Amino acid sequence: MLIPSLSFAGTYTTGKLSKPAVGETGWGEAINSNWSRIDEVIGVNIKAFGADSTGVADSSAAIALAQTAVNGAQIPIIIPVGTYKVSNSITFLERVISTGGILSIDSGKTVTFNGGFEAGLYQTFTGSGTVTGLSEAYPEWWGANTTPGTTDMTAELQAAFTAVKNVN
Repeated sequence: MLIPSLSFAGTYTTGKLSKPAVGETGWGEAINSNWSRIDEVIGVNIKAFGADSTGVADSSAAIALAQTAVNGAQIPIIIPVGTYKVSNSITFLERVISTGGILSIDSGKTVTFNGGFEAGLYQTFTGSGTVTGLSEAYPEWWGANTTPGTTDMTAELQAAFTAVKNVN
């Protein structure tokens, strides 16, 4: 598996990274030099496999490579900030976490989530393709403005409904 390791001064104890002991040095330098890779500790970042965050080039192959790297290890796949064009149908077997990333799914293509999906209340999907397999979905994930009376949210509500309606 291609996950870079991080080393920090200080103490690491099962899920907790604590402050350095009095007199320990190097803490700030280690954090600063590794901060851009920190999500690789908790998941596999699709950009590490060549995904294009501008939404211009197809990121399907890079996403497939990230899925292969995870290979059942129960490590989430991270979709960082940016827009990622999906021109082929994709099935995620592991949990996926969007940290601000948007999947732009081409018409006739389907993105299926079999391992779960997590995101905040911001847009995470665009395009005319289909999303399925979600255990829960929010219209904000399709760009809905949920301020009462401001916009018609029919399309976003339908997309959220379609994404979860066949989950058992």
